Amino acid sequence: MSCASEAVSIADMAELVSAKRSDPPTDAPYLGLEHLASKLDVPAAWGEARDTTGTVVPFEAGDVLFGRLRPYLRKVAVADRAGFCSPEILVFRPRQGVSSRFLHTLLSSDHVIQHAVAVSTGSRMPRTAARDILTIRLRAPETEEIAKLGARLDAVSEHQATLSDESSHLAKLRRSLVASQSAGCDRIPLGSLASVTQGKSLPKAVQGRRTGSVSWFKIADMTTAKNLFGYTAAATQLDSTEIVRLGGRVAPLGSVVFPRVGAAVLTEKKRILDVDAAVDENHIVVTPRPGVSPEELLACLEVLYLSDYVQSGAVPSLNLKLVGSMSMPSWLTAGDVLEGALAATRQHARALFAEREALGRVREAIVSATLAPGWGTDQGAA
Repeated sequence: MSCASEAVSIADMAELVSAKRSDPPTDAPYLGLEHLASKLDVPAAWGEARDTTGTVVPFEAGDVLFGRLRPYLRKVAVADRAGFCSPEILVFRPRQGVSSRFLHTLLSSDHVIQHAVAVSTGSRMPRTAARDILTIRLRAPETEEIAKLGARLDAVSEHQATLSDESSHLAKLRRSLVASQSAGCDRIPLGSLASVTQGKSLPKAVQGRRTGSVSWFKIADMTTAKNLFGYTAAATQLDSTEIVRLGGRVAPLGSVVFPRVGAAVLTEKKRILDVDAAVDENHIVVTPRPGVSPEELLACLEVLYLSDYVQSGAVPSLNLKLVGSMSMPSWLTAGDVLEGALAATRQHARALFAEREALGRVREAIVSATLAPGWGTDQGAA
């Protein structure tokens, strides 16, 4: 790597962590694809190993995590702590003399991402194989340039790590607020607090069309950066009358939604509607009754594990009646002080994420200014 004319492979600079475990500590840090955001070089959020089932892959601080499912999303991040991740995330450990930040720069570069997309297999859920990443060959910059780049990126990353820690503290604060308020409180069925319905199918013919101002969300919209802290905009936007004509139903702002069927249920993602919107049939819609706080409803649902309510079968699924019977605290009241506090934590988390994204753009500018033109030129497949 000391000479700019030397072509090297990703395997020369990193090793793949192939170990797997089926029994990680339940409170261990965990990352699924939903915790990684496009073009963000640190995890957007953290979960716990209890949030998942099946095998996981261990990683250490400094490892680079590469989302192999739909690689065009460019979900590549540096782990700032040890933990476990989904097998849908490839774990690359820098070899001696290679910095994590430099390895991340390579793995998130246009050169590598474009190659990963080109060799992916599967039409609906394209995946990249680890071997196809490890055999990518490119021209590395001079050692001196690598050192400069690493120092500059480290400064950005330290700020991003601070923001990430603050986001984690906010998530814990939300949970503690719910726990303290719920202590000794009467419990009632979710159906007493909200209506529980299923979304309506989004016809393929109109998917991606933008002819109106009302969003019609698919489950895939959950993972886009703008919807991580509440549904704000979908890839499909139609006029409300057209949505009704097509068999859809517009749910009111403040409704809480989460996956109804498939592996998405096990990701434990819940979103509140920040706008009036329709959702597809793969969503369950929980609409608070008059006098019930949407923010408090969201916070209480966040501490429930959907995996505890899935029906047995080949495909995980949730039954509307069973969801309606979920045990909830009875204190959810619109307009109280706690509602305002929970709303503030959610908006602050959204602002922190936006700042981390902005730092990601700073990072890209630093990379462009530091690396010599043509540094990532392909030197042929291994």
